[in-house]
Amino acid sequence: MKTLGSLVLQRGIFFCTSILSNKPLVLNAKSSYSLLCFQAAYDGMREFYSQQKQPFTELQFCFHYDIASFLAYYSKRLSLAGLERITGVSQAQLSHYMNGYRHPSAKTIRKIESALHAFAKDLQQVRLI
Repeated sequence: MKTLGSLVLQRGIFFCTSILSNKPLVLNAKSSYSLLCFQAAYDGMREFYSQQKQPFTELQFCFHYDIASFLAYYSKRLSLAGLERITGVSQAQLSHYMNGYRHPSAKTIRKIESALHAFAKDLQQVRLI
């Protein structure tokens, strides 16, 4: 699988960097809905190639978020109370980050990211019967 580059959501705007040029391209997007459209278009291309019996090169996308965009994007899936339990950062502080009233330190960003990765690793171990 080839890595295309990075999709970055920062302050609600998506940027895409290609591994070919490493120059940021601003996707005409100001919401997480655009990310869903991007993923749907990619899936549509895969289906089109399949129907045409043409080879399709799978690509890997790396997603990078600033804290405010991450919290806003995932707020419909994870409550701030749940994120507080996962990360150890208070709901009030997370709310300040999400709404742009405060900005986390580099140490806090690493703490949140590390806790989220550990949580994701725990979820990968789940087997339902």
